[in-house]
Amino acid sequence: MSMLALVAAVCSNTTYALDLGHDVSLKGFGTLGIVNNSTNDADFVANPLSQPRGAGRTESLSVNPDSRLGLQMDWKALERLSFSAQAVSKQGPDNSYVPELQLGFAKFKVLSDLEIRGGRIRPPFFMQSDYLDMFYANPWVRPPADFYNMVPISSHIEGVDLLYRPQTGAISWLIQPYYGTAQLSLKRGIELNAQDIAGINISASISDFTLRAGYTHMIITYKDPIFKSVAMPALDALCGLDPAVCTQRSILTLTDRGLTIVALGANWDNGDYFLTGELGKRISQNNVIDQTAGYISGGARLGA
Repeated sequence: MSMLALVAAVCSNTTYALDLGHDVSLKGFGTLGIVNNSTNDADFVANPLSQPRGAGRTESLSVNPDSRLGLQMDWKALERLSFSAQAVSKQGPDNSYVPELQLGFAKFKVLSDLEIRGGRIRPPFFMQSDYLDMFYANPWVRPPADFYNMVPISSHIEGVDLLYRPQTGAISWLIQPYYGTAQLSLKRGIELNAQDIAGINISASISDFTLRAGYTHMIITYKDPIFKSVAMPALDALCGLDPAVCTQRSILTLTDRGLTIVALGANWDNGDYFLTGELGKRISQNNVIDQTAGYISGGARLGA
């Protein structure tokens, strides 16, 4: 399938911040993206699980894949205690742009280099996970979809994490263990429930170079009403005729299955030039949705 995806307009390269007083600040960010797809056989979407419409079969030009608007409020309640909330409006599974609370957490500074957060947080599965909706913070039109869509719950989890930033000589570290749960309603009535999400993100930076490693394990339950109403009855009917079909039916039932994500990344950026890349692997308990993906990107910045 021949496809062309092009962002025609992007918002300013900086966020807008407003000081409301009493240690309360308001920040905004946004992207307007127009995508063209030269074929009408299928829609191009940035996320196939959450976006019901895109460019191509539905309409040749679409703002749905990349357009979004975000608003974040931060409140420093005490010297060591702060609160943050972020709402983002983008195309949802029901094809609406109703804002969704992506972040909502309390942060407490335990030590000068140790913080703990609790509430709705963004899980650090990959190197750019914190900036998935802030397209201006990335060097691409959009983060590499085949890589960052390996985990459909990348937007947020309900849980807790630690941010430990020690310094050893010239090396700056970030050690971030986290734990939580997530429940998502996706397009076509698909539901995803992730329990016992436990992982750790470790990165080391020296001068212009950063290395990162991440590990996550979770228990998922995936419910697809179309698959349940069409495919499963057919497999049930054949199960009595061929024992192998019964085995395949059990494998395809994604209920309380273990899922592991491992990823390695590296980034070099001296301000004028950059080179970045990641390699990740998704390993499922039944080997049905295993995937290996990666990318490497480089570029130069010319003025602003």
